[in-house]
Amino acid sequence: MNRPKLLLPLALLVLVCGQPKAARPAAEGVGSDSLQTWYSFYLAGQKIGYAVYRTEKLAHGYRFEDLSRMNVGMMGTAQTLRTRSVATTDANLVLKSFEFSLTSQDRSFSAQGRVRDKELLVTDKKTGRQRSIPLSGPVYPIAALGMVVIRANQEPGKSYVYNTFDGAVMDVLPAEVTLVGTESVSIEGRMVPALKLRTRRAKLNSTTWLASDGTSLIEETDIGLKAVRATEEMALAGETESARLDILALFRVKVDTVIPEPDKIKRLVIAVSGVDTADFKLAGPNQQVLETNPLTLEITTPRLPDQPVNLPVKAEPDFLKPSVSVQSDDPMVTAKARAIVGSVQDGRTAARLLMEWVFRTLDKEATASFPTARDVLEHMKGDCNEHAALFTALARASGIPTRVVAGLVYLEGAFYYHAWNEVFLDRWIPVDATFGQFPASAVHFRIVEGDIARQAEVLGVVMKIGLKVVSFE
Repeated sequence: MNRPKLLLPLALLVLVCGQPKAARPAAEGVGSDSLQTWYSFYLAGQKIGYAVYRTEKLAHGYRFEDLSRMNVGMMGTAQTLRTRSVATTDANLVLKSFEFSLTSQDRSFSAQGRVRDKELLVTDKKTGRQRSIPLSGPVYPIAALGMVVIRANQEPGKSYVYNTFDGAVMDVLPAEVTLVGTESVSIEGRMVPALKLRTRRAKLNSTTWLASDGTSLIEETDIGLKAVRATEEMALAGETESARLDILALFRVKVDTVIPEPDKIKRLVIAVSGVDTADFKLAGPNQQVLETNPLTLEITTPRLPDQPVNLPVKAEPDFLKPSVSVQSDDPMVTAKARAIVGSVQDGRTAARLLMEWVFRTLDKEATASFPTARDVLEHMKGDCNEHAALFTALARASGIPTRVVAGLVYLEGAFYYHAWNEVFLDRWIPVDATFGQFPASAVHFRIVEGDIARQAEVLGVVMKIGLKVVSFE
């Protein structure tokens, strides 16, 4: 196997960094109705970047803007990710509109959106294509959540849920916030009284300390990512190339069993620790729970259907729909799908042709991006996220219900975070276009399924999960 990229794209590190923050009093050169705060980002104790948050009071609401830069290593390649997010709200901090952009070495993604009645209309700036996110109530930009919490005047020990929009995943995620109490923290060598909060979002826990004026002083997460308030000079201090963390190695899960030829494994039994089964549905297609104490799973490679599966497949229609990242209705994508599949009417053959084309054609390269099928098709390179996004779009355009799944895959004595696919051919069949496997081998441990907002939930097990190989065949 070629080594996969860590599932957690840098975009998800942006998600992690987007917890409750409020702005400090106006800095020099900033207007009286504008506030600005600088932060330094650390991962595993090492500085990886910075962010600046700006808040402006408008006539009938607020404008929030944040800029960030992060630098890490991935598969031996230095990656720099820059983001910009702008959101406007009404006087109650409820989202009205947003803009978001993410750029890396040679990739970019940008989108904008606005709230209309009970939906959020999201538009990909590059293609102009739009999708609608239904809203069940007020939604707050993630940058405003600190102010929302302060205004709510929470009672200690009680939890409150706020729906937040985050450009890093282009979706609405609930944030559960609990006020713990008061506690002093050290900022720039002095102790500062703070209000301590715990937040849970995308199944990831974080702790934030707020000053009495609502300023975020420190924020830290379960995966070792930390944001600390800093001066502008401290925040902008550069990160050296030699010190860049390789997040693939940092987050891998080591095991003491060597599995020879893992791409040929048809059955794997593993013992799992550190995962709350109330948070994750681990039983599913080709993956069964054998025991609950200790939690033991059996993963098998399924047989393909014996009979042809006619296209288009009529079952599972939700997995034929396009999305922001899976543009299965884009003319460039549909034309490529037709060129690959041709006149084939059997879903089994079509899925294999698509998988083989993606596997052979895409250059295997670590990529820091918000993966969209159209972008991958234009650049023809990427890692597991790009392979999975493109395969999903091509397969859906061909009439094959397809979804992205995420979890861990075994390679060279450890499990690495990874994304692959499942196609519905009378039953769900795992497919891995990164490794050229149809069906995918049994060393794929499935944790979540869905677009990037659902994949973000894997953050809830990072640095907690433990695995032991019980047996394999």
